[in-house]
Amino acid sequence: MMPAMDLKNQIERCGKAQWTIGIAGGVLIALFYFAGYWPQCAQLKNLRAQIHDKQEELAINRGQANNLPRVAQDVTRLRHGWRNMKRLPPQPELDEFIRDIHALSQQAQLKKFDYRPGPAKRTDLYCEQPISFTFQGDFVGVYWFIRQAEDMERLTRIHNVTLHENADAPGEVTVELSMNIYYREAE
Repeated sequence: MMPAMDLKNQIERCGKAQWTIGIAGGVLIALFYFAGYWPQCAQLKNLRAQIHDKQEELAINRGQANNLPRVAQDVTRLRHGWRNMKRLPPQPELDEFIRDIHALSQQAQLKKFDYRPGPAKRTDLYCEQPISFTFQGDFVGVYWFIRQAEDMERLTRIHNVTLHENADAPGEVTVELSMNIYYREAE
């Protein structure tokens, strides 16, 4: 048999070992919680927030992507419109304009074609050059001339047309026409 003292010492040593193991286990559990579990939970929460943000961003981008066909159609429509826009030259190009108008007047068989340019007016965005025309011709030719002048490639505006019947030549009219041509002055 074992002496009682040895048994008592063994029980005390086992008790101390249990306390040591219990404290070490508690320290390990605390260490695991603060060094492993808690940071991982914080990182997981952060990643979930990032996923949520990315999902919202994806939903917004999908909505914008769904608009792309409409935007492409708008771009195509604007490109076609751009091709049909009138030209705003950097200089008055008055001589070229008068040549073009004179050619139109000859095609319309107008007579006594005369023009008088007025003083140019400058605004912040463009300049306008008023020009007064007088001529004679039959109504159909005059109408054709005015339509062609309005449809010129360059930006123009007819703002006053006065027709007078010619007493000397039946079917003919005398026309007084005021027109502005526009240009942007090169800086």
